[in-house]
Amino acid sequence: MATILERKYPSGRVVYRMIFNRRGLPIFRLTFEEREAAADFAAKHEKQFIANPQFYFDWRERIYYRMKREGVSSKDGLSMPRGIYMKVKNDYIG
Repeated sequence: MATILERKYPSGRVVYRMIFNRRGLPIFRLTFEEREAAADFAAKHEKQFIANPQFYFDWRERIYYRMKREGVSSKDGLSMPRGIYMKVKNDYIG
């Protein structure tokens, strides 16, 4: 089962960290700006992650590289805004 944690930065910014943590598999984390986006991703992709975790680690690297290239970042670190999530989700996961 996925875990969603709320993280508050000193600047007041709030992000939600979605974590897949299963025994025998590496821990997988993504950060979202909206709780609903994190819960939606977890519900749709947890079973697929268990079947093929390496796909998701490769996918995450492509996403974060693309976000950096497009200038979507902040001093607090990268998170996945809803618009970017929807845009790249269709490109890579289908």
